[in-house]
Amino acid sequence: MQHRKKHHQMSLFKSPMHFGATILRLAFAFLFILVAVKKFRDFGGFVNGMILDEATHMAQEIPHFLLYIYGYSIPFIELLAGVLLLINRYTKVAYTIVAFTYISFVGGQMYNGDTAKIGTEYMPSLLAVVAAYYMHEKDEERKG
Repeated sequence: MQHRKKHHQMSLFKSPMHFGATILRLAFAFLFILVAVKKFRDFGGFVNGMILDEATHMAQEIPHFLLYIYGYSIPFIELLAGVLLLINRYTKVAYTIVAFTYISFVGGQMYNGDTAKIGTEYMPSLLAVVAAYYMHEKDEERKG
């Protein structure tokens, strides 16, 4: 009987909140790790794209050293958040990092006047982060 109970505790399907929280956590973990790896492969290209692109207002109005700091830190931040979500440690911190990352992307797109990605990519992802955080909290309450 004890063995059966332990197996049930390790199951992915012990509750709908646990299932949803786990699937969203793993999806964001893999997404952020893969995006960070992509940026590391073209390290500097993302930053130079922000600064050298004549169409962006940021490159004209924001000091370049701030754009360099932001651009070079983003891959590390994304990798950290992805790894934390993957190993299921400090998930609240990781979800907060993910949310602020998306908010910074929304702010950058709005600043440049390029709002097409906001409604189709960033806002739905931000809502999914909020849902993942909520499901994680409800699952933690159920356990505790």
